Amino acid sequence: HLATTVNQTLHRLEAAFVAIREFATDASHQLQTPLAVMKSSLEFADRRIGIPHEELLAQLSAGVTEMSAVLADLQALALADADLAGTRSGLVNFSETCAEALEIVTALAESSEIVVEARIQPAIQVWGDPVRLRQVVLNLGDNAVKYTGEGGRVQLSLTHNHSNAVLQVTDTGKGVDPQHLPHIFERFYRADRRASDAAGTGLGLAIVKRIVEVHRGSIEVSSRPGQGSTFTVTLPLSSHS
Repeated sequence: HLATTVNQTLHRLEAAFVAIREFATDASHQLQTPLAVMKSSLEFADRRIGIPHEELLAQLSAGVTEMSAVLADLQALALADADLAGTRSGLVNFSETCAEALEIVTALAESSEIVVEARIQPAIQVWGDPVRLRQVVLNLGDNAVKYTGEGGRVQLSLTHNHSNAVLQVTDTGKGVDPQHLPHIFERFYRADRRASDAAGTGLGLAIVKRIVEVHRGSIEVSSRPGQGSTFTVTLPLSSHS
């Protein structure tokens, strides 16, 4: 029994080291691209080949913005990994949280003429960190808008059953190929749906999953290529609901 336990422990440690190594590789790759753009711009400027100041500043600004986004997502993921979402836990009116996030998602969708529809049952309460839970709704809404074509539709619904709050975000976008679905919440994972034509760090869904898990909830995705996707988050209701 001791040998079996030791072998199992070593196997888990080995898997953890592999995951850390892969994560470090992916993170460094994500940061290298904007750094390369900034370095190249500065080298051109140093040679004085006549790049207009506006163009140079735009390139540097884009690089800084991309790096900031990656680092912000890494920080959010680290906080969730450390279970720090619970440090500000309290009773949260999840209905109000969803409504607040919906305003931002709707604004993001307007530029692409995407219609956002919502059905939010009132006074649904959960226990948790309101900032992190708002981030869940925002990330899912932002993800839906990014992968829905112009003139498409995004639907957000919040309902509840006898024990759980149920948040669903549905889009009419590209959908996800079945072979990619098991990996959709992995850090930096990029399927066809998450191709380079859509901006993002590849961390948004991983952050959502970790925050939901910290709040003792679950998240699932169903999707059909060419028809869109539905993300379903389930969170325990508070005893006050």
